[in-house]
Amino acid sequence: MNKPLIGICEGFNNILRAIGTDVVEDKTKSHDINYRHKVSIIKGTKLYDLIKKDEYNVNNIHSMIAPKEKVEDYAKISSISHDGLVESF
Repeated sequence: MNKPLIGICEGFNNILRAIGTDVVEDKTKSHDINYRHKVSIIKGTKLYDLIKKDEYNVNNIHSMIAPKEKVEDYAKISSISHDGLVESF
């Protein structure tokens, strides 16, 4: 339908499942308690066009994560954390 879609938290997870991939449990607990960090915004994406910045500060708490290799074949990644986790697609 070529329409933008946003999924936050469980919505993010469910969109990944709907397009044929999945998230995994973060056994390191690296993103689960008051985790504030920068994400790299990828040039050439709609997110970059909106924000117009290479990096952006975010707050997040995740128990489920999306490693790059679980997403890149299914969706265009638009931001990634310093430890290689997909923050948006």
